[in-house]
Amino acid sequence: MKLRIAICMTALLLCAPLAHAEKFYKWQDAEGVWHYSNKPPKDVQAQALRVHSKPATVSEEEVAAAEEAEKAETARELSGADSANCKRVQENLRILLNNSQVKKDKDGDGQEEILSEDEHLAEVSATRKQVEKFCGK
Repeated sequence: MKLRIAICMTALLLCAPLAHAEKFYKWQDAEGVWHYSNKPPKDVQAQALRVHSKPATVSEEEVAAAEEAEKAETARELSGADSANCKRVQENLRILLNNSQVKKDKDGDGQEEILSEDEHLAEVSATRKQVEKFCGK
């Protein structure tokens, strides 16, 4: 979450008009996280900041590093054992393992058909890979 704030702040500063000062506000929430905005928050005391913007030079390496960090953050959020994706694929695997006949719309026509034994095994294998991806197991 802090990484996202830092990336947003960097983008905000890069987009700021060039030769004049802008007013920004900074405040800390109850969890100790600092927030920055060009509008003061309601019901929270914020410190006014004056920012003199200059054209920023961002290297390709910095852009690539920020994108990679964002991808890693997203992957970490998706891969937690508590995530909705993890719970969903675990339930799918439980259904596949506990039922010998499973129906699925195989050809997209809206009609569910019973999976053959080979199709059932392929679904189990694919679902196990999803469990590894989303649950880290």
